[in-house]
Amino acid sequence: MQKHVLLLSVSMLVLFSSTKVSFPQAPGPANVSFTFRGDINEDSQVNIFDLLEMLKMLADPEGQLTRTKQIADMDVNGAVNIFDLLGLLKVLSGVEEPGIIYWRPSIARIIPSMVAVGDTINIEMENFDESTTAADVKAYINTNEVNLLEFTLENIKIIIPEWFTRGELTLTVGTDTTNSLYPSQGITVVSIPANSLQMGSESGSDDEKPVHNVTVSDFQMSAYEITNAQYAFYLNNALAAEEITATSSSAKGATGDYSGQEYLDLDDTDCRIDYSGGSFVAYSGYENRPVVEVTWFGAKAFAIRYGFDLPREAEWEYACRGGKQYEYGTDDGTISSANANYDWNAGQTTDVGSYPANPFGLYDMSGNVAEWCSDWYDGNYYSYSPSHDPTGPESGSLRVRRGGSWSSLARQCLSASRRWIGPSSSSDQLGFRVVSRP
Repeated sequence: MQKHVLLLSVSMLVLFSSTKVSFPQAPGPANVSFTFRGDINEDSQVNIFDLLEMLKMLADPEGQLTRTKQIADMDVNGAVNIFDLLGLLKVLSGVEEPGIIYWRPSIARIIPSMVAVGDTINIEMENFDESTTAADVKAYINTNEVNLLEFTLENIKIIIPEWFTRGELTLTVGTDTTNSLYPSQGITVVSIPANSLQMGSESGSDDEKPVHNVTVSDFQMSAYEITNAQYAFYLNNALAAEEITATSSSAKGATGDYSGQEYLDLDDTDCRIDYSGGSFVAYSGYENRPVVEVTWFGAKAFAIRYGFDLPREAEWEYACRGGKQYEYGTDDGTISSANANYDWNAGQTTDVGSYPANPFGLYDMSGNVAEWCSDWYDGNYYSYSPSHDPTGPESGSLRVRRGGSWSSLARQCLSASRRWIGPSSSSDQLGFRVVSRP
C-alpha cells in the first residue's frame, strides 16, 4: 500500500480546497476525474466534523470507497500516513507553528494505456490563494518534474513527457520549502506487515549461516532508492540550516554526532550532484537516478532529518524477499536482465523504478545500487542474533550494505547476500533507501 506525505514549513498558509484531474480520450478509461479536500482553513484549524470523519474512516476503511470526500492524504483503503496525522496534530496543538501546507495528494495513478506522449492533462483547481503563481506550483510524475503548459488560479495543464512509462502525478503548492519535513519530490513508502522469515542461506558464504528464524515487526520502507534530486534538495535545506558545510568537492556534517564526517563525495566523477554558486543541483538527466558516492553518515543524516531511519539488516532481507522467501528481490524471485539492473547489463545506474517491483511494491531491491543498512557488521552475528527485531551488533568498524548493484554478479544480488564497508566510505555502486517504524 503506497502512501504519500504531507509537508509542513513555517510561512504563510497557501490553500486550495479541491482538485480535479481530467484525462484526454485515450485507450482505456475515459473522462477520469478525482476530487480531494484539504479542509484546513486560513487559521490552520480543522473542522471537528472533518476530523471525526477522518477518524471514522480510519476505523472503518471498507466504508471509504462509498464516501464522497477524502481528507488529507488518505488512500482508497482509508489509511493515513502516521507522519501526516502527527504533523496535523502538532499544528492543532500549537507545538508546530502554522505553516504552508505542501499538500501532495495522490492525484491519479497514471498508466500508459490511459494517456499517450504529448497528451494534455487538465487539472481543475478551486480556491487557490490569489497570491499563488505558476512559480509556486510544481507537478511531478514520480520524482520527475513535469513542465506546466498553462497555469491559472482555476486551471493547470501539463503535457505527458516523452520519458513517461509509468508513474503517479502529484502536486506541490507553496512558496517556501525551508525546513520542510520531506523533500519536495516526495518519498513514496509502502507498508511492510509483521511476519517471520528464514534469514540467511546454507549455500551462501559463512557469514550467511546459520539459517535462523527471525520475526520482524511491521514498518514502512521507501518504494524507491533515494534519488539525486531528493538528496540535492536535502543538502540545500541542510546547508541553509547550517547542518552541513560544502565545497565543490565535498559535503560534510557541521553539527551533531556526525560533525566533520563526509556525507557526499562530490569530487568523484561518478557523483551526479553538483555544488556551485551556493546551491546543490542534480545533473540533468540524472535527477531520478539513485544517489551514489554517499557515505553511511550522509545516508543516516538524510533519514534522521525527515523522520526516517536506515533499514535494519533483518528488515532489509525480509523486505527484499517480498514475504515469499524469494531468493532475489525481484517480481518473481529470479534475476535476469528483464527484471534487474546487474552484471553490467545497463552499464550504469538506471532511473529508480525502471524494473518491476517485488511483491511488497519495492523497486530495485536486487541491483541498481547496493544499499546502506543501519547495522554494524559482524560475520558471526547470525550465531547469536536475537529472534525478534534484531538490530545488529552493539559496535563495530564496518556497516552492512545489501542488495548488489548495476555491476554486481547475480550471486551478490541474492536476498541473503551480506556485504560490508566502512561508514565513511562511498562508491558509485552504493546508495540507500529509508524506513519508518511505529
